[in-house]
Amino acid sequence: MISISIVIPTYNRAHVLSRAIDSVLSQTYSNWELLIVDDGSSDNTEVLVADYIKKDARIKYFKRPEDRLRGGNACRNIGAERAAGKYVAYLDSDDYWKETRLVECVKFIEKEQPDCFYSGITSYNNYRYEEVKSRAIQIDETALDFLVNWDTTALPSTYLLKKEILSDIIWDETLLRHQDWDFFIRISKKNTWKYFENHDVYYVKERKKFKYIDILSCLKVYNKYKNELTNKKKANKYLRLMMEYCSKSFTHIKYVKKYNELLIENNYTFTIRDLFQIKYPYLFFILFKIKRQLIDPIKMVFQKTNV
Repeated sequence: MISISIVIPTYNRAHVLSRAIDSVLSQTYSNWELLIVDDGSSDNTEVLVADYIKKDARIKYFKRPEDRLRGGNACRNIGAERAAGKYVAYLDSDDYWKETRLVECVKFIEKEQPDCFYSGITSYNNYRYEEVKSRAIQIDETALDFLVNWDTTALPSTYLLKKEILSDIIWDETLLRHQDWDFFIRISKKNTWKYFENHDVYYVKERKKFKYIDILSCLKVYNKYKNELTNKKKANKYLRLMMEYCSKSFTHIKYVKKYNELLIENNYTFTIRDLFQIKYPYLFFILFKIKRQLIDPIKMVFQKTNV
């Protein structure tokens, strides 16, 4: 039987970690080990995992050493360093798997003999489930072309790779965002990613809120690989979205100019709204806040009244 090491990085996620662990324990395929790597949690993560270890010896617990950088990337690397399986799978602590995930992956491995592969997902948002398909990387596109497309997804909780690959290529522990893009691209330069049409990974989305994004990491990864783009028009949709995000976050307004420059490089055609956003970013931000805090709630009241 093919042995699989599953790595779960976690930090103060005891309230959802049990769901991820239970999804591994419920797998119909049994030849696995689970390595939980704690990034320095201050909740009851260690106690929770200790109870699981008593029940199943396949579960192992590690703490990130103080001399390693904080973050999920270091935890993924630590887990892979200690993995004994032929293949390594990643599972984020707030995601979980259907009980058939591993057995279906093993069938795919036996049929296709892949070095590494990823799959689609089932998005879980506020008690609603939706299958999200992806696709294979096309012959005429690079890994970055693939990632900036809107018809693709390749999330860490869907990755399975041969352990030997990870002795050469590791997660960049300095990145706080787009680390999965960087890892995926570097893997693609030496190995062929295959696509597995499967949706047994449940990707949990948080309820709508303004999520903090480390823009410096995003810019670092994009600039590192931007010369590999073959279709800059598709990349512009991504760049435009990032500029929009920066415009709506006071902390990140200063990066609007950076994304404007990248869009100019790609010969993007700016709208009047774009130009206003670029020329008057702080005014745009104020108007956005007014709309969000005053106008939108009033609209919702009228909508409910008219129902």
